[in-house]
Amino acid sequence: MDPHLKARLCVMGLAGITGTNYLVMKLVVAEISATSVIFWRFLFASLFLLLTCSKRVEWRNRALWREGGVAGLLLGIALLLLASALGSAGSGETAFWVSSDAAFIPIFSFILFREVPETRTLIGTAFAMGGLGLLSIDHGFEFRQGSIIGILSALTFAVWIMILGRIAKRYDPVALGFTQMISALGLLCLLSVFSDGFHVPQSATAWIGCLYLGALGTGLRFAVQSFLQRSVSPAETALIYLIEPVFAALLGYLFLSEYLNSTQILGCGLILLGISYSQFRPRSEVPPA
Repeated sequence: MDPHLKARLCVMGLAGITGTNYLVMKLVVAEISATSVIFWRFLFASLFLLLTCSKRVEWRNRALWREGGVAGLLLGIALLLLASALGSAGSGETAFWVSSDAAFIPIFSFILFREVPETRTLIGTAFAMGGLGLLSIDHGFEFRQGSIIGILSALTFAVWIMILGRIAKRYDPVALGFTQMISALGLLCLLSVFSDGFHVPQSATAWIGCLYLGALGTGLRFAVQSFLQRSVSPAETALIYLIEPVFAALLGYLFLSEYLNSTQILGCGLILLGISYSQFRPRSEVPPA
């Protein structure tokens, strides 16, 4: 199999798995504050990477800590905004606004780096964004507080993905992932002092949710993404991750009674169509190895 295609399939699988994050965060943020949720998430993520891959952590690499630290701060802000949005919007709706980063990245890439994505990527993005619009049409595109926070999260995610695409090839993916977790954890510690206080989960469900979000939904996910973005462009990464709101909407329907109508189901289909069109090419278009 073409290595590039394999990497894109891995991103797609990762996006499918992490689509569960919206459901889990929605459940946990109902018990403790958004800041506390993200704090526990990054604490467990840091511990997970430290315990499983401690030999790959590059403690003395100043460039890694500087660049990974900036990426980690952006990631922490993006996820904090995401958790805040979930406090006032459904998981499917929040996934729509956050996933709009796929539309921002090609624009930012052109403005900042004069990089023009492939035609297939642009067409696939157009299909997928149309699908995202249909997925949220039940909410009438109402710009409530959660919607605005979700868009801010998408903008931050877009910048983070672009920066990660620039630095991923320079460092070990696990070391880069760990650096981001520590940087984001420091930010959350500071915010916990000056915001709505620090909350400890009180139920087993909340503890399990925080552990899941930290170890699998954050630590494993972002370490693997750091590796995959060595061969997958930021625009492609954001587009493939549009599969997340499809899973978020379906899980919200199954477990949170967030109703999916026929229009929203069509939106899910358009998202999958856009991703498939951009990522799976006819054999005649695949460049020789």
